[in-house]
Amino acid sequence: MKGLLIRKYEPADCKYLTELFYQTVHSVNAKDYTKEQLDAWASGCVDLEEWNSTLSEHLAVVAVEGDVIVGFGDIDKTGYLDRLYVHRDYQNQGIATAVCNALENAVQTDKITVHASITAKPFFLSRGYVVRKEQQVLRRGVYLKNYVCEKLRGITIRFGEMETAISIMKEVAAWGRGKGYRVWPDEWLTPEELITPDAGPESFCIGSIDGEEACAFILQWADSEYWPNAPEYEAAYLHKFCVCRCFAGMGMTSLVVDAVRAECRKRGVRRIRLDTGLDEKAVRRIYLNAGFKIVDIIDYPNGGSMALYELEV
Repeated sequence: MKGLLIRKYEPADCKYLTELFYQTVHSVNAKDYTKEQLDAWASGCVDLEEWNSTLSEHLAVVAVEGDVIVGFGDIDKTGYLDRLYVHRDYQNQGIATAVCNALENAVQTDKITVHASITAKPFFLSRGYVVRKEQQVLRRGVYLKNYVCEKLRGITIRFGEMETAISIMKEVAAWGRGKGYRVWPDEWLTPEELITPDAGPESFCIGSIDGEEACAFILQWADSEYWPNAPEYEAAYLHKFCVCRCFAGMGMTSLVVDAVRAECRKRGVRRIRLDTGLDEKAVRRIYLNAGFKIVDIIDYPNGGSMALYELEV
């Protein structure tokens, strides 16, 4: 929208924002909630002092078109996006996107969380959020359905976490085994099997999101098994990458690749490499979508084949 201004919230905005909130809920959200639910959500009786207090404590912005406030939103320092509303007469004009961009950019957390209404859920999914759970929230004695959604934005990598990394690998393998997937047997997931001349205990990594363990992998700087002619530090080699189930489907591959890229740049390494079975279609799709290319295929006498992948840093 041309002429749209995003500015910081001011206490003088408060009364108008509560009116915008009421009008938006009772019009835009009416297609997804009953009148009883809408009245419980936005009764029209608000505590202006409380609203001003939370909006002032949070990072809050207001969208203005001309002299009309057409939207607003707020987020706290932990990355919880509390409110996001657009004037009922200014829907589908990019205002929610502009407000959400400002809110997401205002915090430096690894994760953004929002409790999205039925109406708002498609908007947040289009921005890369993932539904963590559906819930029923009690408001003034009435239950309303919404969705706890999260968007991951960064990951912290810790090296030298062998014991924890192997534990995560075993947990993920057990889950896959229960689903009937072909996974690593537990006897492969031991220090005796995993430590090699190319991968010592310092190569075992944990990826965490806001302090919560999210994935595990081995990152080494030589791979004499699959890339025997490559000198050390020609590439980073990613092995045994697995994602904790509570973070599945949330774009962890891209986050880990970005983190490994950053580590490569610090060391002057120009490529990231990995290997998977050629017939593992789902895994192949994940890595191709992350930007990797298959650069070689190793065929074995038993009929199996291994695909070697590479990504330029």
